[in-house]
Amino acid sequence: MTSKINMNQTYIFEKKVWETFKKQISENHKIFLLLDYDGTIVPIKKHPHLAFLPEQTKKIISQISSHRNIKVAIVSGRSLNDIRKAVSIDNLLYVANHGYQIYYQNKTWTHPLTKRIRTIFKKLIPILSNALSFIKGISIEDKVLTLSVHYRNVRRKNLNGILKTIKNFIYPFQNFVNLTTGKKVVEVRPNIQWNKGYAVRKILKLMKATKKSTIIYIGDDKTDEDAFKQLSENAFTIRVGKNKSSFARFYVNSTLDVLKLLSFINGRISA
Repeated sequence: MTSKINMNQTYIFEKKVWETFKKQISENHKIFLLLDYDGTIVPIKKHPHLAFLPEQTKKIISQISSHRNIKVAIVSGRSLNDIRKAVSIDNLLYVANHGYQIYYQNKTWTHPLTKRIRTIFKKLIPILSNALSFIKGISIEDKVLTLSVHYRNVRRKNLNGILKTIKNFIYPFQNFVNLTTGKKVVEVRPNIQWNKGYAVRKILKLMKATKKSTIIYIGDDKTDEDAFKQLSENAFTIRVGKNKSSFARFYVNSTLDVLKLLSFINGRISA
């Protein structure tokens, strides 16, 4: 079953919802906690390499993941090497490149249809770099299986035309790649029917989740909507920042709310 757009998301700490959440965490013996990285457990920064995981958050996630009845996964658009280095907690499952790579129990799964894309990206990077070189503040991130064009540091007057320029220069490769947009970023991704949502379904199967399991997914961006959409309406899908066009059932206001939520889970399962 997939979720529907929820125009009336409820704040997770609203009394009735919170009581239900607390009861389920306390009583369920199998919990799956799925977390986006940027904008979810770390605040958005001007440059991705400045988004460090706070020590307190890292400690809490590490403690949660050590509990035998809970599994933790980080579901990110970052490259696999990048997200593993950024989080640096060994006993987690890592979903990278918006789902195209999964690292679990010392094994890496890569979507088999992405092999041909690597050659395409090698051609695209210099083309896009040259085409966008006149725009100050723009940066292109090569994540091997995807490309990210970041424009958070571009002046407002220079924003017009960025997406159009990218579309024009990837046009010859349109059978192989497509574009998605996020928070101040344009993603160039393989033209494959795969995303965080399909990846989440795959990892829940790997981790042996059942219909009785408690599933919690927290994310903040458009790519997380793919996961919200795929998850059962019984899952606790939580968006960082309320959005009337979201598939999430609940919302929190900030990464500080996420930390509060994680602190509760850690305290409850450790009691």
